[in-house]
Amino acid sequence: FRLLGMDSGFDGLEFKAVAKAYKISSRRLILFDYGGTITSNENLDNLSRFRMVKTRSHHSEPTAEMINTIQELCKDKKNTVFVVSGKERHSLITTLGHIPNLGLAAEHGMYISWPETHKRHWDTLVPIADSSWRVIAMSIMEVYASRTHGSYIEETEMKVLWQYRDADLEFGYLQARELEDHLSNVLRSYPIDILHGGMEEGGFVEVRPKGVNKGVFAQKVIRNFDKFVSPGSNARIDFALVLGDDHCDEPMLSVMLDVSACDANISGDLECFTCTVGKKPSAAANYLQDVNEVEELLEALVKVSKNPNASKSMMD
Repeated sequence: FRLLGMDSGFDGLEFKAVAKAYKISSRRLILFDYGGTITSNENLDNLSRFRMVKTRSHHSEPTAEMINTIQELCKDKKNTVFVVSGKERHSLITTLGHIPNLGLAAEHGMYISWPETHKRHWDTLVPIADSSWRVIAMSIMEVYASRTHGSYIEETEMKVLWQYRDADLEFGYLQARELEDHLSNVLRSYPIDILHGGMEEGGFVEVRPKGVNKGVFAQKVIRNFDKFVSPGSNARIDFALVLGDDHCDEPMLSVMLDVSACDANISGDLECFTCTVGKKPSAAANYLQDVNEVEELLEALVKVSKNPNASKSMMD
């Protein structure tokens, strides 16, 4: 998913406008990405990055202040809050699983834990069908990893991925194009998607189940909003805030721009704010400079939740 330009009206998000809409709303949907949105992406050296993949450890976690802010947002019964991440389930559970009423979506929305106060359980975004493609994809990727210095394979519960961002720029890209074609030919009869992210997107070739991305996840949340998130309530979503920072979040941001026409669970008075972190080409309507501004925005909304009848100055 690639965007090549920014509209002339692409401005920073106005906190007061968001807080005002938040204050008068009755059913709110808040979706935000993890890395680069609620926690800073660290610049790891090659060895550290390789160790992180091999051990599946995670160097960057939200600050205590950010976690507390998310907890406070989840306490407001008008809010439905999801963290939507590329991380695996166990990682999200370790970092955020203790927060009551926080929805979690792991591996770009493939695994969904709906907001609840009791023991977590997981649904899948798409049915888990034939996974025999994994062995085939891995065997092909191993050939390219062996002949491309600096590349390596990452495997998660959902996907297999050949990472070449640490390889020679030109040779790595040529190998990635060849690998993409090879996988497409061999796996054409399987229910999978093949994604190729260039160096500006992280340098990878990935194979995952067909139809898994954050945009499809957002659509599922909206379609099932009354069933899973707000049982017994006829209230429609009249406020939405969606935050992300990279190409993986663009499908979610794009979906939310047209969401008012797609589902009966959306109010005709919906106020929807889409925002990317960092000023760059995006489907989002606005941007925030960095993770610190994300935290400031969420803290401002917490103030409104705690003081719904507060004066206008509380939103500053």
